[in-house]
Amino acid sequence: IEKLEQELKIRDDRDKHAALERLKEKQRQIESQNKQDWQRIFDLRRKAMRDRGTEASRELEREAMDIQLQISRRGQDVRDLASQVEKLEADARDGR
Repeated sequence: IEKLEQELKIRDDRDKHAALERLKEKQRQIESQNKQDWQRIFDLRRKAMRDRGTEASRELEREAMDIQLQISRRGQDVRDLASQVEKLEADARDGR
């Protein structure tokens, strides 16, 4: 029975480690997407400055604002992922 319990614990630890790695990877992907989006915003705003006062400029600003909203929404996802990562790491430290 001890051997079986030990094997179950090893399997459970492996599963937790895999889940932790998936969460961290998802977190990295979101952060990378945010970084790319900030660059897009910068580029859009630079174009908008050249066309200041035109309809094209206003459209570029609207697009930049839409991207900022997406970044903001992903911010909540990153906080949720960070919380899940923290919990899994704490469980691993405590041997749960």
